[in-house]
Amino acid sequence: MRYLLILIIPCLALFSCEDLSADINPATYSCEMTFADNSESNPNKDEYQKSLETFTQSNPTVQVSVKNATSDWNGATGMADIAKDIPFTPCSPSMVGSISKLFTGVLMMQLHEEGILSVDDPLSKWLDTELIENIPNAKLVSLRQCLNHTTGIPDYLGIKHYIDAVNKPNFKLTQAEKLTYTYGSDPVHEPGKVFDYSNSNYVILGLVIEKARNMTLWDAVETYIAQPLGLQHTQMGTHDDPIPDGTALPYRRAGNNYQEVKFLAVSDAATGDGGMASNGQELIEFMKGIFDGRLMKQETLSMMLQDSVPVMDQSSYDEWPDEHYGLGIEVYQTPYGVAYGHQGSTTSYEAYLLYYPEKETGMATLYSYDGGGYTARRTLHESLLATLFK
Repeated sequence: MRYLLILIIPCLALFSCEDLSADINPATYSCEMTFADNSESNPNKDEYQKSLETFTQSNPTVQVSVKNATSDWNGATGMADIAKDIPFTPCSPSMVGSISKLFTGVLMMQLHEEGILSVDDPLSKWLDTELIENIPNAKLVSLRQCLNHTTGIPDYLGIKHYIDAVNKPNFKLTQAEKLTYTYGSDPVHEPGKVFDYSNSNYVILGLVIEKARNMTLWDAVETYIAQPLGLQHTQMGTHDDPIPDGTALPYRRAGNNYQEVKFLAVSDAATGDGGMASNGQELIEFMKGIFDGRLMKQETLSMMLQDSVPVMDQSSYDEWPDEHYGLGIEVYQTPYGVAYGHQGSTTSYEAYLLYYPEKETGMATLYSYDGGGYTARRTLHESLLATLFK
């Protein structure tokens, strides 16, 4: 989830942190690359490896996947589980935060294409009055406005939610319960007036998908995205298991060490705004599937891309401020052409995804810790893209 307000509150100052990873079987971390991995034969492998090593001189963990029409490279460094001495590998799944919104957006566009719903339907057509009556603006907005963040519905992720998550280890809420954090707030703006990023919009869309498909959101992801594309390490966490087994554990800096914070990360998962786990190779394959017709028709894709609004001062990439938000997808003007994708950040995970469809080229980076800052990631991205497009 993007733009999450983080309060620096040491865990141990509030309670004795519970080890919620003790029940994870190390065998569940075993994985293989789903698709052919030509990293060893990539002519630029030394340059990619150097970029990775430069980044990890001051940052502990990263997974990188880059791919163009003729080659690919996948690398990783750091640990998926420090206590069990399990490495973070190129195939290890990690939580991807708001890149989940891209999955939710695809599920919505599929429903529109099938005629099950229209993105111009009012939200009130799909969700009961009892559920939405206390959510500001919810009775006034369309599904399209939820998709492109123009509803004016407040973000449920704020100070109150974060404090609750910190003070209540393993804090898990249903989709509907998360939306109660918007109750009593004023609308951010009138519906349709301007872009304002709100995770609430995609929690709402997750509920719509469940209603339209008559199945859970995580089952819809598996049925309509993961299975058609053959994705083996991509799944949405469930309410009972928000961070799936085998997913790299999240960490935060604690002095000179790193503290495992799964107890906090579960509060960000299992909803349409940020519940997906995946790896870099499969994220790029997901983007390829969006553009090559496997997940939707060209007409539907055009609607998803072209119905976009400027994000103004809420850009994911400071160096590319001319960003637009389509129906679940971000559009970037980069030095290498127009790119599509999404960025994700939670209390303890980060992920970045870019895809250039005209060049069949993509880049994904995943981080299972909260340190490093954007400057280091920006330098890594610039280095990877320069090599990818040289």
